[in-house]
Amino acid sequence: MPTPSLLMIPSAFKSGVLASVLPSDGAGDFTVSRPSIATRVNSDGIIETMAADVPRLDYSDGGCPVLLTEPQSTNDYLNSQAMVTQTTTTVADTYTVSFEGTGTIALSGTFTGSLVGTGVNDLVQLTFTSTAGALLSTVTGTVNEAQLEKLPYATSRIRTIGTTVTRLADRIDGAGDVNTFNSEEGVFVINIGKNDESDIKERDFSLSDGSVNNRVFIRYTQASRVTMYIIVDGITALSKSFIDVVNITDIHEYVFVWGLNKLALYIDGLEITPTTNTGVTFPPNTLSEINFDRSDGNSPMYCKTKKLIVYNSIAEAQVDLPYIV
Repeated sequence: MPTPSLLMIPSAFKSGVLASVLPSDGAGDFTVSRPSIATRVNSDGIIETMAADVPRLDYSDGGCPVLLTEPQSTNDYLNSQAMVTQTTTTVADTYTVSFEGTGTIALSGTFTGSLVGTGVNDLVQLTFTSTAGALLSTVTGTVNEAQLEKLPYATSRIRTIGTTVTRLADRIDGAGDVNTFNSEEGVFVINIGKNDESDIKERDFSLSDGSVNNRVFIRYTQASRVTMYIIVDGITALSKSFIDVVNITDIHEYVFVWGLNKLALYIDGLEITPTTNTGVTFPPNTLSEINFDRSDGNSPMYCKTKKLIVYNSIAEAQVDLPYIV
């Protein structure tokens, strides 16, 4: 059986570290940073608070956990776990209100509308454009885990009592070194799904040399748009953009293949580019790290990650991924 050079499935972790199954010496472990508490849904389906810098293995979708990474966000509602009527100050921007329960939040002032709950454990949300001023949120019935965020979508629960609370952004980076990866030939498998298609900022995920000149990476740029790239010495060796081919909020398998006689891209087992025999590949000891960004700290990826694998030869990958021909 083939042995990947790096295998990460969300499982083992501690403060500041997300462990990879392979390599076993720890070289493939990720560095985790989030200087605030945050919540996840645990294996019992209960919302649980995680300490600062602890990665979040989330079971929101049931089954196996995914690694959840999210941007910074503030909950402007007070007493969020059992919300009552209150007034908040808004600016002219996009907001999302969300909650669980069977009650209603009626909005007036800087925006007029309402959000009606559909079940005790059902999360409902409403995105709207507010003017500057006072927003009155009138609560009737049961409204739990309520949030008002200045984002075009709802994020994981940010619990408040008497003051607003900000969850800081997740940063997960730095797995591997030049000894972990075969720069001249390899296969990079990413199983991820975007948190919400309303997030239209560039979101990248990369295997690189720490710069933008040598990398294989995936980019979400807008609703339903995905681009996959292989860039060697600053030149795009292979790329493919596609829109509406997949539901980007679902987890899909994206595969990058590089070698002297083969460059190819796959999604969910289907080749999306003709195999290219360019004679172009990375020089030895080039690729050195996996990052949840475009490789230089910019365009951070916020997503649900199910699995990451790197094979150091195409032949090894073909045993597990027979669609790579």
